[in-house]
Amino acid sequence: MGGRTGREGARRVMVNPDASTGGAWEPETRLYSEGAFRGTERPVLAPAGGGHRRIEGTPFLDPAGGGLPGAHEADEAEVRAFRRRLAGIAIPDDGGRYADLATTALLDLYALALPNGAVLGAASPYWAFVWARDNALVVAAFALLGQYEDAWAALRFIYGVQEPDGQWEARYLPDGSGEVPDDRGRQDDGIGYTLWATWLAARLSPDATREAALAELRPAVLAAVAAGGDVLDAATSLPRTSQDFWEMDQAEPSLGVAGPLAFGLRAGAELADQLGESALADRARGHADALLAAVVRTYRPSGYEHFPSGGGRDASVAFLLPPFIASSADPGADLVPGARAAWNRSRAEMRVANGGLRPGAGWPDPHTAWNPQVSLYAITAAALSERATARALLDWMDAHRTALGSLPEKVTAAGAPAAVAPISTVASAALIALALLDGRPMPVLRGYEPALAPFS
Repeated sequence: MGGRTGREGARRVMVNPDASTGGAWEPETRLYSEGAFRGTERPVLAPAGGGHRRIEGTPFLDPAGGGLPGAHEADEAEVRAFRRRLAGIAIPDDGGRYADLATTALLDLYALALPNGAVLGAASPYWAFVWARDNALVVAAFALLGQYEDAWAALRFIYGVQEPDGQWEARYLPDGSGEVPDDRGRQDDGIGYTLWATWLAARLSPDATREAALAELRPAVLAAVAAGGDVLDAATSLPRTSQDFWEMDQAEPSLGVAGPLAFGLRAGAELADQLGESALADRARGHADALLAAVVRTYRPSGYEHFPSGGGRDASVAFLLPPFIASSADPGADLVPGARAAWNRSRAEMRVANGGLRPGAGWPDPHTAWNPQVSLYAITAAALSERATARALLDWMDAHRTALGSLPEKVTAAGAPAAVAPISTVASAALIALALLDGRPMPVLRGYEPALAPFS
């Protein structure tokens, strides 16, 4: 986990080490930026408290509010063109309730997007990379909003940096070189997320777009399907140990990796079928069934805590629920035995005093809320048709945005936005939750019912 310096580099933990106190932990309270603008080469940050603003309806800096080095200076034709494009997107906003939140989230994604398809985790220097995990949510948001070319561009980027064995490192430089910024190693949930996002984009895209994209990406997609089975332990059917969204080294396979691999392998089986590789599809389906059975067998006794040995419940419980694992007969029904009850318990255990959620009951900082988890739970609530819960979570997010309207990574105990803003995974998750609230068609993976029958 080397290669990072400074407070801003501590993405993998909620609080930062303070050398002056001998390694004690303290909450993150600083806001690095109010938002981001499209740059000439890469996104440009809006400094906290700087008073900068966007040209309305665009991701471009308004020079009337002050200039910034590296910001793209859009001419009138570019502004008109982008506004026309935005006007053609049916942005989900729950009947207008979240119109500004949703529009700003989409503009933030376009501010973080590069011409080569890379969408940065954030524009902040220690975040200006592409994670497979975050990229998948970007793809899903674009696809649900009908922006299929943007979705496939993001997928082309992530498959373009895929490792020779079909897997992915934790994160990549956005230049498409395939180089990584540090030695944190593989994060195997990225395989599952990427396969799910690919399947989702394929299901939602027009036929011609889907067929052309899958033909182009065919070898890479099939390699990822095979890789999803390669990282499972033959004896237990659980994943090998790797980092998950906590981005901490761990000694046991976590639910944060097992869940995404379970729905990703099921998605991969459908993709392999579409690509005419029935034998690989059967293997992937078998791996998905064995993994999901192992998850229920291993994690259910503790109520789906983070590790087989315990560790408390965390946001990983959401990966066992709709829209990730759902019934084709009733997309809003939870299938994994005990998962919905565990999710309900986890919400109480993860809640912090400011009204938000932390990543898990065992997270070291009990005071700071994290929007990646709040927005993920908004997705789950919307998919489960718990509309009041979804709206309560979105209302909370809406009330804790930056001066530019961006959704930050964190919210302090005092209710102030903190750390990076915008962050692509949060902007994407908010749009996905709103799409579900608006009733956008959400494809459902088939075949979970037989796999779970022994546990019903």
